[in-house]
This record gives sequence, C-alpha cells and structure tokens, in this order.
Amino acid sequence: YYYRLTARDVTGNESAAGAEASGMPSRSVSDVTIAQPNATTTLVITPPTGEIRVELPPGTFPDPTSIAVMVATGSLPTDANPPPGVTLRTLPIAISITAGTRLQPAKPVLLTVSYRDQDLPPDAKAERLKIARYDDNRRRWIVLDDSAVNTTRRQVKATTMHFSLFALVEIVPASDLSQVVVYPNPWQPGSKGAYDRAAVVVSGLVPQARVRIYTMTGRCIRELSPADAGGTTLWDGANDSGEAVASGVYFVLADAPGQAVVRKRVAVER
Repeated sequence: YYYRLTARDVTGNESAAGAEASGMPSRSVSDVTIAQPNATTTLVITPPTGEIRVELPPGTFPDPTSIAVMVATGSLPTDANPPPGVTLRTLPIAISITAGTRLQPAKPVLLTVSYRDQDLPPDAKAERLKIARYDDNRRRWIVLDDSAVNTTRRQVKATTMHFSLFALVEIVPASDLSQVVVYPNPWQPGSKGAYDRAAVVVSGLVPQARVRIYTMTGRCIRELSPADAGGTTLWDGANDSGEAVASGVYFVLADAPGQAVVRKRVAVER
C-alpha cells in the first residue's frame, strides 16, 4: 500500500508537489482537515494495513492549512542511490506528505504507521523496521533517525521536519564490520543544509556492536547504545555528561565479538 498525504492552503489550492505524478498509483481513500497554527492537529485513517496517524504540533504552520490524507495502491520509487553502509528493503506501505506551496513544517511532525504480519515478506524481521523518506533530488531513501518499532503493537513511529514520500523499510544488518560508515560527515547540526541531521549515524554494523567516541587526544567521551537489529546506532553529539561537544574531529571506534576494531573519523561543525 502507498499512502499519499497532501496539503492545500485556505483557498483550496494544492501545491505542485502534491499533484498526482506520472507513474504514481491512483488515489483510493482520502480525508481532509484544517491544521490550526495554535492547536495540535491529528489525522487518522484506517486502511487495510492498520491505523495511520499524522500528528502536527502547534506552530507547525503559521496560518490555517488544509491537510489531505490520501491512500492508494501501487509501486514505490526504486532506490537509485542507496544510503552508505545500509542494505535497505522498501515495503509496500508508504506515506506522502506535502503542504501548501512547497511548505515545510516548522516543528517535528510525528508519523505512526501500522503494519500487519502478512504485509511483511516471509524473511523479514519486524524488529528491523524503520520509516524512511524519499529524496527526489538524490533519488534515494533516507532513514529517519528516530524511527522506533513496537513489534507488540505492530507500529513504527518517527518524526520528520521535511515533507516528502515516506515508506516502511527493513534495514538488513551487515555480517561483519568491513562496511561501517559514519554520516553525515562533516556533521553540521542546525545548519539546515545537506549535512544537517538530528544525529550522527553509524551504520553498517552487526547487531549489538559496541561504538565509542574518542577525542583526537585519545580520551573516550561517549559509549553509544549498542547497534540495533538493523546494525545502526546514533550519536547525538553529546558526551557522557550530556554536554554538546565542541567543533572538531572525533574518532568513532566500533567493535564486536570476533571482529577487528574499526576506526572512523567524523568532523563536528557547530
């Protein structure tokens, strides 16, 4: 299934990005509401795959904005440029969001996507599910950093500050540490540019791999959470005391039982 979410301004005009694109599946289900600037707006639809929820906090848009949720079936775009160090498999469950005349949210928007066991390929593992957004310019799927799956409720949640096409994806972990990648590099938090991201991503890991952050002088300042089932972990740019580290170059060391230690570098530019 492919879910299409579009937005119109108060005059009813839909953005160009929200128009039906060539090759996209036809629409089958829709819902519309008005996002008020000073109130939380929640849209809920219930396609066969389960509840889909989009939550816009107050201040997402400066003016009342019409939000339309549309559900359709069909093929998703292929990943012409896979993320580095990631083996990613898209599933036929997706959400598309557009707003106004190419507006982007000023606050994080929470996405909750449900799935059924029968929606997953036979060899897929639910604990590896995440939400990714499709970057039209780079023609690739980008995993949302805070994606979290609840296998008991069969839901995946993530927040986004960029409206686009989204899909459930399965991240297949590496079998060794030979393909570890740290990105974005340099990391420029808050820059709103190509290297701005909520956290530094360390991917291409084996599940439960240990990752530590060191200064150039060899002092360990942070041990990250073990790699998840998809072989990924995140560094929020803080040390073990929760303080943001200064701009500079840092070593990222990854190790796992039976694997040689891998050392990478990442530059932090604040």
